[in-house]
This record gives sequence, C-alpha cells and structure tokens, in this order.
Amino acid sequence: MSQHLAIIGGTSGIGRATIAQLQGDGHQVHAACRSPEKLADLGLVAQRFDALARRRSLGRSGSTGSSTSPGRSCSSPSIA
Repeated sequence: MSQHLAIIGGTSGIGRATIAQLQGDGHQVHAACRSPEKLADLGLVAQRFDALARRRSLGRSGSTGSSTSPGRSCSSPSIA
C-alpha cells in the first residue's frame, strides 16, 4: 500500500538514500530541506526549510547550547 511520507532533510547521505528507497517502493515522499533544488533529479518537489536560519531570524543562537527549551529536558521512554 502506497503511503505519503515526510522527510526532514534529504539532500545527501542517509536522507537522500531514504527518499530514493521510499520512492522505489512506490511511496509518495514529501521533503523539507535547505536546498530543495538538490532533489530535482529525484523528481521530488521539496519545501525550503532552514531551522537554523529561522532560529536566527527570531534572535536566538542556533550554533551552541541545548536543543531543548529552558527548564525542559528530553528523555526516552523506557521499553519494557
């Protein structure tokens, strides 16, 4: 059964290989990445998205520090 799948990133490496594999399996792939033109050869129309540029435009540093908000922490659920 064909599915619609979203990939964040995907212009190189594991993301690009994942997109190619998913398309080869017959799925409809949607992507968001900094350089969507790099996905044109896969026949994929991607949405331009740059989280670091967005963060800078909001006046926040994106190059150092934690990826979580102050006072929040990330934890993985335990698996029984």
